[in-house]
Amino acid sequence: MVDVPNEINGLHCDANTDDKQQPTPNEQSTDDPPRDDEGLLLEYDAVICGTGLVQSILASALARAGKSVLHCDGSDLYGELDAVWSFETIEQLYDQYGQGKGDDEEISNSTVDKDISSVPLSPKGGLSSLQFHSLHTTRYFGIETGTAVESRYGKGTVRSIERNQTKNDDTFTLQLELSDWKLADQKSPVLYISVPSTVMDDPVHLEEHLHAVQNIRSTTTVEAEELMKLHRFFALDATPAFILASGPAVQGMIASNVADYLEFKAVEGLYWLEASQDDDDTFELSRVPCSKNDVFGTKLLAPMDKRRLMKFIQLSMDYATKMSVAEELEVEAMESEVEVLSLNERHLNQGRSLARPQNKAVATNDLQALEQHMKDGNLSFDEFLTQHYKLSPKLRSIVRYALAWETHPTSTSLATGMLILRRHLQALGRYGNTAFLCPMYGSGELSQAFCRSAAVFGATYLLRRAPLAIQYEEKLCDDSSKTVKRVILSGDTGSDEEIVKEKLIKCSNVVVPATALMTGTKSTCRIVRRLSILKGQVIPSENREQRYVVFIPPNTIGNSHAIHGVLLDRSVAVSPFGCTLLHLTTTVDNKYHDPDNILEHAKNAVLTSKRLVNNKGDDVDSLVELYHVTFSHSLAQVSEEPSNLTNGIHTCNHSGHTLTADVAFEQARSLFQTICPGMEFLGLSKSFDEAIQQRAREKRYDDDEKMMLESALSMIVDKSANSNKSAATTAANDVVS
Repeated sequence: MVDVPNEINGLHCDANTDDKQQPTPNEQSTDDPPRDDEGLLLEYDAVICGTGLVQSILASALARAGKSVLHCDGSDLYGELDAVWSFETIEQLYDQYGQGKGDDEEISNSTVDKDISSVPLSPKGGLSSLQFHSLHTTRYFGIETGTAVESRYGKGTVRSIERNQTKNDDTFTLQLELSDWKLADQKSPVLYISVPSTVMDDPVHLEEHLHAVQNIRSTTTVEAEELMKLHRFFALDATPAFILASGPAVQGMIASNVADYLEFKAVEGLYWLEASQDDDDTFELSRVPCSKNDVFGTKLLAPMDKRRLMKFIQLSMDYATKMSVAEELEVEAMESEVEVLSLNERHLNQGRSLARPQNKAVATNDLQALEQHMKDGNLSFDEFLTQHYKLSPKLRSIVRYALAWETHPTSTSLATGMLILRRHLQALGRYGNTAFLCPMYGSGELSQAFCRSAAVFGATYLLRRAPLAIQYEEKLCDDSSKTVKRVILSGDTGSDEEIVKEKLIKCSNVVVPATALMTGTKSTCRIVRRLSILKGQVIPSENREQRYVVFIPPNTIGNSHAIHGVLLDRSVAVSPFGCTLLHLTTTVDNKYHDPDNILEHAKNAVLTSKRLVNNKGDDVDSLVELYHVTFSHSLAQVSEEPSNLTNGIHTCNHSGHTLTADVAFEQARSLFQTICPGMEFLGLSKSFDEAIQQRAREKRYDDDEKMMLESALSMIVDKSANSNKSAATTAANDVVS
């Protein structure tokens, strides 16, 4: 895991990393701004509440721009809903946010000045709407005929379980054939175990009884117990997120050098879950085509659908290429065919992805029709696919939910659909078979990496100090009647059990999660997530690595919205060998009473689906769930009252039901431009740039001086050695003489 500087007690992390001792708050130099007894500035340009991904990116951007930033969080972990959780953290959160325990807390005994207007905040911050629905660890997997077991006498297999025919004997006899040793006649010994009928109603009850009486357990149970003991090898993402191989996230990480803190691996493939044609109660997993070879080789599409898909993808790539010309060359007129074809040659991606390898002329009429419909806004994305390209319902569903990542049954606008599809297609083939990059050690590393970047450039971090309220002043003589003045931070218990009191922090801007606002927000839906730890592989793979995305369209298993499944394993350091993490995410209406039920069905559909068997002949049907947790959180929408009417209050939202972290980068950019209009997002301020260049010159001077001294020392040593050698030679000659 990336260790982010932990400024819990208000210590300021300076950009200077030299070994020189830094002045304490009470021994500040005359150039340093004044600080209080905790080392905090008396006033900040921005106070950022919560360490979610959006806030972390924004903190880094503001700090790099030279702004003074105080980044605080009521938790003792970085990330909020973008964090990496451990089993212990999940248990603590379950106790705190289980069903009926997620109600917002009121502010009590606060230092709020009653004469100053304030916006109350939930002490839980971005976790205020979090609610857990289920948490379960499977202890027994059941014993029946044919089950491999382990006993005090060694390993064996249950040969049979039969009812005794003796009168008035309501018991069963279980025959266990041992395999670890042989009798004198070279036959395997057989144990005969009497079992009461009261435990025969369920294989799990039978195993519980055998374990208690005979210390016999199934091999699956024993292996599962050993895997769950490796709890330190699990990195459980609250929100799994990928990075587009070409997009705002990659650009932001490169611009800020945060990429130096992170490692990635390419996602191996995308899969589509649908009901079997033979039986509606069974499901099939098929690979979504991400290259031309995939399109023409897949059994997911009929021949006519393949041709229509390629024709539509060709139009989409032409549109994407034309838009890239406008962005890269900064021109408004996009009618030049020469420019389009020139850039098309630069976007071929070696012909590996759906960006076509042939350099055909752009279909001008089709492009013009597409652009006109986007301008008019008279067609949805689904209507355009139906009316202009005659795509079948199945193919439209694949394009909408697997390529354009729609989640709602009602189609998005044509402009939005084409924008997302364009980004997907342009990222294909950059680093692998798909457009996605997966962070090593969990997606929570993204938040921690940007927090580290912000700390390096002077941001101050306070954990376990929840913002309680935002104070503002009203100016009747100005149109902008409300202006942020202060933030009230909660107290804490220090390392020496010293009580730290609540504190007022003066600031000009406050960034707060929308869900933390206790008034002025509303929510009509919730994001539901289920994390399952599986024993075995879901997708057969020759390299035994699991980095896949599964798309389940609406109404497949009774789901109103699309379901996204993410499969990860030890190849990205989130689980031990032999385990696969399955993340399932969907959206439900607030009135939906059993959000855990729909993802339970989705998990069963994935685990029991028909899949191709790999060349090694591994048994893909031996999948079992060892552990699962289900939780949800709301998507708050801010109304006009009170935050939007207060200058300096900026709200952010969790990314929600999305696959990529690029949405968080775009939101952080928008907030940054509001606070720092005209400045470069994730760029360096002039003062930081000059300081870095000055340090580079000093380092270069030091290196030159060091090289000169080393060269002089080398010459002295060589001269001394030659002198000693000459003296020794003369002495030897004298002796000989």
